[in-house]
Amino acid sequence: MFDATEDTIGAWPFHDHVRNVRANVNRGLFGALIVRDQGAPRPDHEIPLFVHQLQGASQSETFQSPTLGHGATHTHTFASAGLVAYHCKIHGTSMAGTVNVDPSAPAGNRTVAIGDNFFNPTGVSIRPGASVTWTNGGNFDHIVFAPGGGAATFCLNGRAYIGNSPTIEVRPAQRLRWYLYY
Repeated sequence: MFDATEDTIGAWPFHDHVRNVRANVNRGLFGALIVRDQGAPRPDHEIPLFVHQLQGASQSETFQSPTLGHGATHTHTFASAGLVAYHCKIHGTSMAGTVNVDPSAPAGNRTVAIGDNFFNPTGVSIRPGASVTWTNGGNFDHIVFAPGGGAATFCLNGRAYIGNSPTIEVRPAQRLRWYLYY
């Protein structure tokens, strides 16, 4: 039970915080509580609009390097088989790579060069128990980050594709109130 007071007037987003937060949010356990001002005119339609991402199933490896200046290195040893996606936490997913941890990969450790806006190579294959070392040869700082999630999809209210989102239909002169959450 909540007490709705003058201090709580507004739109309040919520999502699950108990266990498996990503999975529960992906299943739709998020929404909005709207506390109206009783004296304000009421719109004909109130539309909460969530602009967000749904995250794919998690991968087995997660890691984050410290901030790597020019010449700095970071090494991570991969324990389990699987595809591990990573990116630069400073520059975003446009600067990304993958490590394919495969028992049939060639033996030995691998190296990845970091340039100002790229990883070279963008993909390496190693065996479980082997390491990858990233070396920053560029002029900018970088943070190598594997967030542990699968592919992300951008969504509006949990819907991502043409045809699966409900259409908002109104008549002329009707009043709408949008609540935008991001």
